[in-house]
Amino acid sequence: MASSAKKKTTSKSKGDSSPAPKKKDAKPKGAKEEEEENVTPEADVGLRTLMPNVGYDDMTKMDDMTEELLLTNIRDRYHANVIYTYSTSILCAVNPYKQMKIYEPNVIKKYVGHRIGVQPPHLYAIAESAFTVMKDELTNISILVSGESGAGKTEGTKYVLRYLAARTSTTVAKIEQMLLATIPVLESMGNARTIRNHNSSRFGKYIKIQFDEQFNICGSKIKHYLLEKSRLCFQAEGERNFHVFYCMAAAPKEDKDRLFLDKKETYRYLNQSGTYDVPGLDEAHEWESLKKGLELFEVTNEDMWEMFSVLAAVLQLGNVEFSGEKATLVDKTSHYLEKASTLLKLERDSLLQGFRGKTMLVRGETVTVEFNSGQARDTADATAKALYAKLFDWMVRKLNEATFTTKYIARHFMGLLDIFGFEDLKTNSFEQLLINFANEKLQQFFNHFIFKQEQEEYEREGINWSKIQFKDNQECLDLIEKRPISLLALLDEECKFPKASDKTYVEKCTSNFANKHPNYEAFRMKPLCFKVNHYAGEVTYDTTTWLDKNRDELSQSLMDCIRSSKSHFVIDLFKERVKKSTEDKPKKEEKVTFGGAGKGKGKRRGGDEKLTCGAQFKNSLQKLMDMMANTRPYFVRCIKPNPRKKPDDFVEQDVMDQLRYAGMIETIRIRRMGYPIRYIHKDFFWRYKCLVDVKHWNETSHKASAGSLLPHLGIHPDHIQLGNTKVFMKQEVSNNLDDRRIAKLMVVIIRIQAWYKMRVKRNEYLRQKEAAAVIDDIWRMKERVDRLKRCQAAVLTMQCFWRVTKAKRALTRRKAEEAERRRKEEEERQRRIKEIGEKAFREEEAKKAQAMREAAMNKQAELNEKRSKQPKKPVEKKKVKKPKRRQPKGKEGPKFLPDKFSFGFGWSLPPLRHVDFDLCAMQFDESGSLLDVSYYNQLKSLDGSMVHKGDDRKGDTEKRTNEEITVVLSKMSPKVVAVAFAVTCYSDGYTWSYAKTAHYTIKDINGGMFEQFDFDTQVLGKTHNAMLVGFAGKREAEKWEFVKCGAPKNGKFFTNIVKSVQDELDGEGAINLPDEERPLPEYKTIKGEETPLPFSINRLMVGLGWLGKEDLDLSCLCFRFNELIETIDPVVHRTSKDGSVVHSGDRKVGSGKGDDERLYIDLKKVDNRITTLMILVNLFKCDTGGFNRVRNAYVRVLDDTNPKDRKNMFQFDLSEVGNRSAQITCKINRNGGKWDVTAMGEPSYGFYYEQMVPKMVPFLPVIPEVKRYQLTVHGEVGLCDLDAQDKNDPYWEAHFDQESYKSARIKRGNVKTVWEQSCELTGQTDAMDITVWNHSKLSKTFLGIAHVPLAPLIKQGKKINKENFPLQERGKKGDKTQISGSLTVSVIELKEGEVASKKKKKKA
Repeated sequence: MASSAKKKTTSKSKGDSSPAPKKKDAKPKGAKEEEEENVTPEADVGLRTLMPNVGYDDMTKMDDMTEELLLTNIRDRYHANVIYTYSTSILCAVNPYKQMKIYEPNVIKKYVGHRIGVQPPHLYAIAESAFTVMKDELTNISILVSGESGAGKTEGTKYVLRYLAARTSTTVAKIEQMLLATIPVLESMGNARTIRNHNSSRFGKYIKIQFDEQFNICGSKIKHYLLEKSRLCFQAEGERNFHVFYCMAAAPKEDKDRLFLDKKETYRYLNQSGTYDVPGLDEAHEWESLKKGLELFEVTNEDMWEMFSVLAAVLQLGNVEFSGEKATLVDKTSHYLEKASTLLKLERDSLLQGFRGKTMLVRGETVTVEFNSGQARDTADATAKALYAKLFDWMVRKLNEATFTTKYIARHFMGLLDIFGFEDLKTNSFEQLLINFANEKLQQFFNHFIFKQEQEEYEREGINWSKIQFKDNQECLDLIEKRPISLLALLDEECKFPKASDKTYVEKCTSNFANKHPNYEAFRMKPLCFKVNHYAGEVTYDTTTWLDKNRDELSQSLMDCIRSSKSHFVIDLFKERVKKSTEDKPKKEEKVTFGGAGKGKGKRRGGDEKLTCGAQFKNSLQKLMDMMANTRPYFVRCIKPNPRKKPDDFVEQDVMDQLRYAGMIETIRIRRMGYPIRYIHKDFFWRYKCLVDVKHWNETSHKASAGSLLPHLGIHPDHIQLGNTKVFMKQEVSNNLDDRRIAKLMVVIIRIQAWYKMRVKRNEYLRQKEAAAVIDDIWRMKERVDRLKRCQAAVLTMQCFWRVTKAKRALTRRKAEEAERRRKEEEERQRRIKEIGEKAFREEEAKKAQAMREAAMNKQAELNEKRSKQPKKPVEKKKVKKPKRRQPKGKEGPKFLPDKFSFGFGWSLPPLRHVDFDLCAMQFDESGSLLDVSYYNQLKSLDGSMVHKGDDRKGDTEKRTNEEITVVLSKMSPKVVAVAFAVTCYSDGYTWSYAKTAHYTIKDINGGMFEQFDFDTQVLGKTHNAMLVGFAGKREAEKWEFVKCGAPKNGKFFTNIVKSVQDELDGEGAINLPDEERPLPEYKTIKGEETPLPFSINRLMVGLGWLGKEDLDLSCLCFRFNELIETIDPVVHRTSKDGSVVHSGDRKVGSGKGDDERLYIDLKKVDNRITTLMILVNLFKCDTGGFNRVRNAYVRVLDDTNPKDRKNMFQFDLSEVGNRSAQITCKINRNGGKWDVTAMGEPSYGFYYEQMVPKMVPFLPVIPEVKRYQLTVHGEVGLCDLDAQDKNDPYWEAHFDQESYKSARIKRGNVKTVWEQSCELTGQTDAMDITVWNHSKLSKTFLGIAHVPLAPLIKQGKKINKENFPLQERGKKGDKTQISGSLTVSVIELKEGEVASKKKKKKA
């Protein structure tokens, strides 16, 4: 423990409000009832089922402290599947060698917020305590996981990481996922199977987990120590090489072919031990997991395969063999050298020369030293080890780059030390010496923290204490590292001499230490071996190749060869890097150095600053010790129950040896007798003064104030002592005081919370009261206003009624007066007739009328004469501001366009306003049909004569041209006679008045300006948002003339103004448009354009084609307005219920040779309920990217009425929709009996058609209300003028939505046929169809079908009154129009409650 500790070592949850109740459990023989209970009843539920209460949870509470009872307690708990035991805050963990259910997420939740001792012993409790201390005391933490190889250190580190990741956030963030993913990535390259462990870490690591100000994980950094490179070239029996090589051998064939890999039994680095597998490990799965893990750390695909290439090259180098004194390359292994040089991108001869010799500079001259076959083989092994070590360093560096956070973000850290355990193998080499040296250091750190520092603290504070003797390993450390004479120092010295050897090194060690140092022993019969007595036992070391391992370098010629690689990755591996020495240094005021023998320089001869391998390891280990000395340490001692790695097997002697080596007996004794919890006087008084009445306080000094509390706390004097500067307590006393303190604080906290909640509720009540008063006033006001309005309405109603009554009375009176007047005039008329006769009376009446006319004419003449004499006022003409037109210089007259010109349009906007105008060019033929178009969604016309340069969506005040179309007149089809240039506004709700300026320019590509013109946007008006700029018309001698138009239009897309543009063409007299239906173009790729299908097309085929490995699916979704009725897809529903839509083919890969998937649609069979068919394309299982990965993808619609002669009507390209995974290509709408096709091209997201249904609803009409219509067929034109002797009787059938009506047969004879028949139809669509048949005795003949659109009737509220509708062909095979003509039809919309009038047949 640090000498300047200011706060409590362990912490407690804030949620515990009272001391735990006492509980007496049955204990094994020798145990007693606990005075303070460790586990609360609430926490006991569930956890005690997994970890039963066997023996002692904390070994410091045992009655008798003997090795036998300690071993018995651990053994009994182990056999009861309880593997964790406390020694206060030190955790003893026994490896169970089997899966256990004590690491589930629900177990993690039970340890959150609880101090050590509340829950059963667990790694999670240590992690929670460390996290809480870091959070409360704002100090850094180290958790040291130690033990022998195979004791479970690596797994324990994983569980601590998992707990911290789950503890610091509610949802695991990316940085926490990456932190957990570092372990398997490191294990793949740093772990291997050994005799003692199937997943043994062959390197040490210190994981520094960084926390931000909110104590959430914000980063991490990994420091690794001493990778066992010798394992790469040699493995003992029953062991394996590093895991990554076996994962590569289990990779898919295409990956192995890419890396030139063969079977794992082929390679010398893998087949020496004869062991290839690990039980329960799936190498193929681990290969895929490794690649995904590297991708998580942002390792590019290129770097990842470069890394695998280096690993494959290492395996190839292991099979290269040499023979003879001149190291001749064996022919049968030459291909391995070829593969290695190819993978490393090196010159083969240069690499071979580096293996066969080295170049040295001696006295200014270059000398070449040739190797024999053995030396060449050793050089190849050294190269492989250097490559692997550099690659391991690179991988750790990449992990740190992805997870490390700067010190400005990270405030505190928690370090996890997982380092190699003590090793004593059959053959112990240089690596085992360094591993055991590291364990000696850790043991010394443990002794220093537990024993030395603890006892020195007690003596300094004047505490009653009996000193405990413990085993100190300082002599062994001095033997290994103390300068100037030690094992490592002598090894560095021997490396300086050219003629030194491993034997001379052993001789020097023997002469310096034999019979002089108690921890060193020499062998007479083994000149290359010596023995060292470590804290864990005696180990015999074999010094073969120790000098080479300590030098750890390649020859300069071989380094130059490697650095000449064409691979930047290989060059980067061997690049010299300057290490940042300040990253892990503690702050100056906190700096504490842990004792050692000093840092060795390990310099090479000639002033080279490179350190030897031993010196590097020694220095890095000393830095680790210094850093941990400045943190609060926690210890986890891992115990290996048996050497056979079997579950439920407890070898008592092996466990006892490990407990002795770890000093657990002394640790428990000092923890039991000592006082682990301590506070400075001031902190103790302020923390626990709430437990003592204020009258007992003595605040004369800090020590007096702390001492005044002790007699009144009710604690035994042996359990708490007052030191010179601190108060010392046992762990159970601290727990008891904390529970009492929290209970006191909870009373105050509850009062504060109650007061605060009362204030919040009261404020909320006052706000609601004020709001209720305002609402009450508003409601009263509204009620009075409504009453006033009702009164006003009633008054108006009464007034109207009174006026109507008065008007009716006046009308009645006037009618009576008029009737009386007429009666009197008639009586006078009859009287005059009787008097003068009827003839004379008529003459008299005529004279009176003539006189009245003459009087009226005279009066009108007088008025005209009077008006003519009055002076006329001049009429003021309104001045119209005409736009200025800039005429080009030259002669006046027709302006003929050049062959190549660019038509540009520009506009500017006021500040903070964005309006998107779009320029388009449309081609028309002589009949006025639209042939092609160039606009933002189709930049290039089909013939290539018009090219749109791009879409500008904001406008610019600086540019003269925002959008531009290049036109080459000579490329245009001969059918084109006019090109219209128009501008539409894509922004909703905007008009020309929002634009500041607008202008167009025409430039000759080979010359200068042809014409430019500025429009007045205010003249164009506030109601128009489009404009027809002008025409390019074809004249005589293949010349084209431009005519400016400037006509304002309305439309968001160019398809909205095509009809008005055609009308303008008619008005100019350039093109005469017929009224009949225009022919369909060969291809339609224009987004938003709707094209009606004639009755002659009743079958369609929709084809999907593409090229690539992606899986595209073609689907059809059937809607009734915006409600989904049915789906047709390539997997589940291949055919619709009515059989009208059939899916054919489901290819996983596009062939690029035609339609890969097809939909066959019979329009006549489609259910009457269905109004819309949506054609959809999905990119199935698209993880990244979208249609931009698909090549040559399209959807086309063909006329399939005659399958032997299919005609292509529409085609939509899918390869330009970016990273979207779905596209709505087109929709087919029902229009009565006809169908319309609308190009959609709407990109979206979704792997399945179900995900696309909500995204299609905006493009579908809402469900309209039900309408009733009265249909009357009055007659025909040119249909029934047949031979009077024809005895066939025609009749008609009406179809509207889901209803139909069949008329009575119309008899024919010598008289004129009468058609007048009516019916009533109800539905929701906007068109109906009338089919006419000719009935005979044996069959019926189809005469034609008339399409009656109801949309104008619905929109304008009008009726169709005796209008003619032409009869058309239906297109079904075998049905042809027999007689041409039309029907005369009337349609009236019936209101609710209105009855249709039934017209009877009229007699001839």
